[in-house]
Amino acid sequence: MLLALLGCATVGLAQTECPTVTDVDGNTYKTVVIGNQCWMAENMRATHQPGGQEILLTEQKSDSIPYRYCPNGRMRNVKTYGYLYNWEAAKVVCPDGWHLPSDAEWTQMTDFVSSQSQYACAENAADNAKALAATAHWKQCQKNCTAGNHPEENNATGFAVLPAGGFYNGGYGYFGKGTFFWTSTESASDSAYKRYLDYDAPSMVRYTYLKLGGGAVRCVRSEK
Repeated sequence: MLLALLGCATVGLAQTECPTVTDVDGNTYKTVVIGNQCWMAENMRATHQPGGQEILLTEQKSDSIPYRYCPNGRMRNVKTYGYLYNWEAAKVVCPDGWHLPSDAEWTQMTDFVSSQSQYACAENAADNAKALAATAHWKQCQKNCTAGNHPEENNATGFAVLPAGGFYNGGYGYFGKGTFFWTSTESASDSAYKRYLDYDAPSMVRYTYLKLGGGAVRCVRSEK
């Protein structure tokens, strides 16, 4: 599998149409074009909403108050993995001109990756994990076409997913093994859809999860 330059993979739109973006705290994020969408190639690590309101750092849970959490409970992990956010925070943390992608927008992206033969693993178009995962920090795995199997061969798309884990039931899990990403789409009054990439699974999968739980955030650029 071909390796892409981090943040510079061009598939569809020209990468020049998808420049880096800076959040309200001054953090600058690499971006990547996938199909006709412009995505962040790093997880959000903002501590404030675009309007300046602080997103509280805590280990409490809420489905109504925006909260953020440190991956695996360690502040030192934020620089690499970004913060984890509950759904209320995930909905409001993206910079102006960008937004939390819907379930349909995530599907559009993963369907595009699975439609491109250059990203297929072992000629299986549905196996998109390696093309989406970063080349480091993944737990090792012997199963073919997984993020943990020869991770140096990952990241053909430049999307660079890192295993930031998740926050649930008052504890942290999956750090080093996978990442949950929020979508903006509700599945019920108390839950919303997520995408999950695991070290030993060959493709990104769709989940529904309680809004009070934590997950990583990748923003997609809003249409102009």
